[in-house]
Amino acid sequence: MATNTNILISDNLETFSLVWLDINVNVIKENVTAQQELRSSINHIRTFETTEECEKYIRQSNQDRITFIVSDKFGQDIVPRIHDQPQITSIYVFCFNCSTHEQWTLKYRKVKNVSNQISDLISQIKGDRRRQKIEEPMPISVAERSSTEIDGGFLHYQLFLQILTQMDSIPSEKEELLELCRQTYYGNPSELRIIEEFEKDYHNDNALWWYTRESFVYRTLNKAFRTHNDNFLLLSRFLIRDIRDQLSREQLSLPIRVYRGQLMYPEELIVLQSSVGSLISMKSFLSTSMNREYTLFCLNSGTDSSMECVLFEIEADPRLTNVKPFADISFHSQFPDEKEVLFMAGCIFRLTNMRKENTINIIELTLVSDEDHDLKELFTHVKKEIGTKNNFFTLANLLLRSGKLDAAEKCARRHLKELPEGHRYVPLCYDILGGILNERGEYDEAIQTLQKALQIYQQTYPSTSPVIATIYNTIGAAYQGKGDLNGALDAYEKALNIDKQ
Repeated sequence: MATNTNILISDNLETFSLVWLDINVNVIKENVTAQQELRSSINHIRTFETTEECEKYIRQSNQDRITFIVSDKFGQDIVPRIHDQPQITSIYVFCFNCSTHEQWTLKYRKVKNVSNQISDLISQIKGDRRRQKIEEPMPISVAERSSTEIDGGFLHYQLFLQILTQMDSIPSEKEELLELCRQTYYGNPSELRIIEEFEKDYHNDNALWWYTRESFVYRTLNKAFRTHNDNFLLLSRFLIRDIRDQLSREQLSLPIRVYRGQLMYPEELIVLQSSVGSLISMKSFLSTSMNREYTLFCLNSGTDSSMECVLFEIEADPRLTNVKPFADISFHSQFPDEKEVLFMAGCIFRLTNMRKENTINIIELTLVSDEDHDLKELFTHVKKEIGTKNNFFTLANLLLRSGKLDAAEKCARRHLKELPEGHRYVPLCYDILGGILNERGEYDEAIQTLQKALQIYQQTYPSTSPVIATIYNTIGAAYQGKGDLNGALDAYEKALNIDKQ
């Protein structure tokens, strides 16, 4: 068995991973050394010695982009079966007899190299990885409006970002984030050095520099946005907020046109084609360039011919009221010639047009003000339902309403642990935790937790307070869920009596 196959798929905090299938992958010293060298470009490496386990893992890893190394022993068997999996971006065949294997690989477009020199494969993989930013999935949310409703996910994500960046930080979050990253990059000395450097040198005025640096910061944050890793985003909110604030301070003053090159699958383009005229949101930070020619050059260097070349042309006017910030960050970037303009995560655009120029799909977007789009009234309505204050309770309530019970529970428990005894938010923590347990069907624990909240509320609010009535209703629902109708009736009657007063 391979030495690291016990690592869970969810442990990969980055988008790209490397899978290596070879019966000697962890036996021959040259292969083990190569794994260490490759981790400087692709941290998450999974090794396998059998095709069955390897293929199963690849098919389950649908959130990742996978670089695949396979030995000559297994290549002809597994490559035909996994080649068309969308998560596979490139394949490298490591063999002794190159001429034999070059023949059968000709019909597989994702096979980038056949070599008997591991150093050659390492060099090409590193070079290809540097060009793969355009292949990284672009997390787009479309605000689909039917005759009766608006896409709730679009609304909830906008509110999530708003609350996340405006609520107070907890001092332990940065330490907890870095500890998580140390665990993820264990055995990767180059990245661990960068984590130590971040811990020592990071401050709110160099957030943009850290984001543009080729390091764990950019890679983990973008993956978290794309996969809705709410726990990671909670720990990263100091960084997200600092980037937002720095973009705001350096906001451009005049309208601008910028460009973003992207490789996308045909089915993704079909969705966007049907959304012309609609609002879309970029869920992560959006990196663009003022240089159209440079963007097209990068786009044409893409490696996966199964994907479509897409050029986003974006019109952005900073003079709009209450628009999310964007700024020219060339000064902060390690690559100033790219003329990079970075947009805050969650920016909303109107998809105004799609057209084709030769082989390039052109998508035209216009930045929209948060105060001027179709969904303003709905945002206000949902915010009133979950709570108008930007605090942990509102965030946990939003996560609960979004069906993200685990993230909501982690949010509430983290704050409960941090709060001093007697703090006014303590009963709110018990309240939201009781609601989460109730949703899960853990009724006995829900009732116990809600009773804790009730006891504190009764010491704080008058007996006729709507707060008391509300929690009695929640307790009643928990009793009803467990089939205790007498307990439910008693709690509901207490709530009703308060409402009558």
